[in-house]
Amino acid sequence: MQDFFKPYAVRAGILGGVVGIVVLLLSLIPLVGLCFALLAWLVYLGTGVFAVMQGKSQGAAMTIQQGAIDGLVAGGIAGVMAHIVKFMADIIVGAVVAVGFSSSAGDAASGIVGSLIGNCLGLVFGIIFAIILGAVGGLIYAAIQQSQSKTA
Repeated sequence: MQDFFKPYAVRAGILGGVVGIVVLLLSLIPLVGLCFALLAWLVYLGTGVFAVMQGKSQGAAMTIQQGAIDGLVAGGIAGVMAHIVKFMADIIVGAVVAVGFSSSAGDAASGIVGSLIGNCLGLVFGIIFAIILGAVGGLIYAAIQQSQSKTA
């Protein structure tokens, strides 16, 4: 299992996670949040690309398969970091909104439970999408690099 977690992929994942945290927290802003949420997808693609770039600059043998694995690892790390922080922020915002806009304690409790369930689903699907997009980014960049090296 240790063979999958290359140091350059972990570094790329941590950097992508920090950028993802900023972007996902900005996605909580009303009206412009959707644009930032879509930008997070590009962050995960870029994290996969960055992992392959780092591996290639450190002299790693970068095949298409290795690029996909490195992108997957980096995207997974970035997704876990960013979505756990966003999950916690969503829980806090959801609780404040549920309490603020409810007329009774029962309404507030059902709002908090609904927010919790929705945010748990968002956490799981967000991490899955981050892993997939990181792998796609690494795969595409490694394929482009490999095809350029064949033509040169």
